[in-house]
Amino acid sequence: INKGWEEVDGELKSFRMIVDGDSTDPEAIEGLVYNGKDQKLILPGTYRTGMMEYSLNGETYSTSVPTGKNAGDYTVYYKKVGESDASTLTATIASTPASGNIEFAIPKVKAACVAKWDTNHDGELSYEEAAAVTSLADADDINDKFVELSSDSEFTSFDEFQYFTGVTSITINDFAVCEHLTSITLPNSITDIGDNAFHECPLTSIHIPASVNSIGTLAFYPKFLQAITVDPDNTKFISPTGSNTIINIGSKTLILGCGNTDFTKIPNTGIVETVGQSAFEFTTFANPTISLPTTVKSIVKDAFWGSNITSINLGDLTELTNIGNQAFYLCNGLREVTIPASITEMGISVFGDCENIVKVVSNIEEPFEIPNDLGSFVFCTENAVLYVPTGKAEAYRTAGWEEIYYNLKSFRTITDDD
Repeated sequence: INKGWEEVDGELKSFRMIVDGDSTDPEAIEGLVYNGKDQKLILPGTYRTGMMEYSLNGETYSTSVPTGKNAGDYTVYYKKVGESDASTLTATIASTPASGNIEFAIPKVKAACVAKWDTNHDGELSYEEAAAVTSLADADDINDKFVELSSDSEFTSFDEFQYFTGVTSITINDFAVCEHLTSITLPNSITDIGDNAFHECPLTSIHIPASVNSIGTLAFYPKFLQAITVDPDNTKFISPTGSNTIINIGSKTLILGCGNTDFTKIPNTGIVETVGQSAFEFTTFANPTISLPTTVKSIVKDAFWGSNITSINLGDLTELTNIGNQAFYLCNGLREVTIPASITEMGISVFGDCENIVKVVSNIEEPFEIPNDLGSFVFCTENAVLYVPTGKAEAYRTAGWEEIYYNLKSFRTITDDD
């Protein structure tokens, strides 16, 4: 201090005053505003001996200064390396400055937005003009520049959407055929995300704001997603930390996952009873050995269609009663399947075209009737064998389990082997 180190202009003027104490706590950086890039959230703390580490989830710590990209409040956990007790602070990235014009990352996106919503005709789109917008594309207007933009190969991101705070609903028309859109930031005003809203978009990440009350069927396409989060203040949906899922709290349905979904991060406390339609459609899992919560009672149609799973713990799901149509269709990594005794219904082609299945173990004591037109194992390999409980082979035959069209009729004779 006496040598003038705190009087230096430039970067050092942002350093805190040097002190002689044992440690200094980190401080939130003030005045952060969304710019589409990762920004450091804090001025780091110090220890005279040892190092400080940080976390944004209270679980995974690093000595690197945490960063954030999306607008919102961030809880930063910090503690001395090697210690267990952590303190917290809150850092904020504001969604918009008080006034001014939006800086667009992609010129064509700016041009489309200016053409449609620049009300003062200055060739720019201000934050105020964006906030005044209440709906996006008009599918019935052949001259709508935003509709025209949707199929453009340069339309890869629209993080500026977060400034359109007058928009409350997203429909299929808004982002229809946006087959190149990989990044979008939803405004905190969105309450409803409609059916198929982003199902044609190869988004790599999605954050659900606290304002969202409903998410429609097939709203997102899980194939390209790598990260999924839900604002912790959302009362309708949750995403357990590190799980990369969206769970509907009311219906206890896991409605969306991705290749980085970690099922071990989902508490096995009954928050998931249903795996929703197309929740993991064509997903390439980082870990293809799937262990669903044992509270799952239903796996809905197309849930894992075309995914790369190699095994799944169906046999452990003692409350599972229903597996829907094509739930595991084209899951060619599967070699063995166990059907729990609790199952009372299986849909059409549940394991259709799973051409590498060689063993099916059914624990059902009283087999239900299988329709003889489109059965659950359509197109499975003819080398597969069905194993049933001792003494139940005739009951399975009577119920039609080996007479199914392109199905178990191609399985070898049902046996009583264990």
